Amino acid sequence: MKLKNVLFALICLFAFSLSMQAQVTAYRIIVYGSLPAYCNPLNGDVVILSTNGQAYQCTGSGTWGSLGLSNTQTLTSNQGTLTGASTPFIGHSVTWNNAGTTFTDDFRNITITAATYPSYFANWWVGGAPVFQIDSNGDITNTQPSQTASNPWLTHTSTWNAGGVTFVDDFRNITSTASAAGSLLAQWQVGSANVFTVSKAGIVTAGGFADNSECFSGAQPAVCAAATSGMAAIANGTASTIVDTSAVTANSVIHVVQDNSIGAKISQTCTATGIPLMVTARTPGTSFTVSTSTGGNVAANYECFTFTIRN
Repeated sequence: MKLKNVLFALICLFAFSLSMQAQVTAYRIIVYGSLPAYCNPLNGDVVILSTNGQAYQCTGSGTWGSLGLSNTQTLTSNQGTLTGASTPFIGHSVTWNNAGTTFTDDFRNITITAATYPSYFANWWVGGAPVFQIDSNGDITNTQPSQTASNPWLTHTSTWNAGGVTFVDDFRNITSTASAAGSLLAQWQVGSANVFTVSKAGIVTAGGFADNSECFSGAQPAVCAAATSGMAAIANGTASTIVDTSAVTANSVIHVVQDNSIGAKISQTCTATGIPLMVTARTPGTSFTVSTSTGGNVAANYECFTFTIRN
């Protein structure tokens, strides 16, 4: 009798152990017509409703949480309000480890039998307004909300690190089989006014072109660092001056024009009359010389001039 009792107790203990293990680790998928009133958070049951295919899982708080799946093959997720740490809706990682395989991470093929235009492959909104869209023609539209601080729409960095490679950072090839004469490769506007355009013939139009640096020097010679434009002068009693600027090359086009209005800029008094000026010498990477065309000295005050270098 005692042995039978011991065996019975062991059998009961073993069965209880299996029961507890099943409660902790078992995950059941059950089909019901409606959600049960209660779920056991220990077993993490998943219930699929036979009416619409919607899936629910038993949460740790003993309530049914939607998995967003239905028999219409639609995935719906509502994370609610996140007040703690960032919780991405989708977390995905993968390692590609076969040099002979052309991998694809996200492949979609949509057959459009009939649809209004635009229809979208992707349509992302923030605060009730679209910020990024890819329509059914493959056109990409980015619309930034009102900005209160500098926030570039596109930020791009690249490191070129091979002396034998001719790099290209932005390549575009447009085949113009037929197009209007005013077709543009690029069109930038501020408000509704063009500030920069590139025609299909490669003609660039802009509101203005600024030199990379300017020089204002009444010294002899003029000290202009690497300026490509500026103001200088020939002192009275002399017939020439040197403009020191490393912007000069052997092929530079240098324009020099007498200008009596710049005296205040170079702190000199400009002569009201003057002798026509000309560029008489240049040293690439160092300077160029401006002289009176007759070789005669400036008679009074300074003969002031502006210069522009085009390389």
